[in-house]
Amino acid sequence: MPKKGKRARQKARATANANPLVRQVIILRGPSGSGKTTLAHQISDDAQENGLSTAIHSTDDYFLDSSGNYIFVPEKLQIYHAKNRNAFQQSLKDGVNIVVVDNTNILKVHYSQYWTVAKQYGYEVIEKTPDTEWLFDPEGCQRHCAKNIELYVIQRQIRQFEPF
Repeated sequence: MPKKGKRARQKARATANANPLVRQVIILRGPSGSGKTTLAHQISDDAQENGLSTAIHSTDDYFLDSSGNYIFVPEKLQIYHAKNRNAFQQSLKDGVNIVVVDNTNILKVHYSQYWTVAKQYGYEVIEKTPDTEWLFDPEGCQRHCAKNIELYVIQRQIRQFEPF
């Protein structure tokens, strides 16, 4: 289970005025450091200001220690992706208005399960990339990355990025 705190928002923030007719899943896509997490929180904050419930699901949150430090353990990646998908599905079951998937989602296969489950629950699915000037600039992404991601990893993510 991800640690509780500002960045770990697995639980929906329900509001008394939530609109049951608004049902959107927003799948964020982009290399590490491109601004996905910032965008996820902007989307969530805007939706909540308009009385909608939100949830942000990021596999990265499962790699945070109790002090909020990001510690990547490759052996746990698949387990944490599965936990993130389960938490995502629970948000859909709970009827959260705006559900954001904050992973790199470089290839369509990386987010196809989220898409399929969202459609099964009757959600509109929107794919977005951050509107940053460094979106596909490896050095820019590395400079803005909150985690210590090697440049070659970001370069590979950009090279492999599958367009919408």
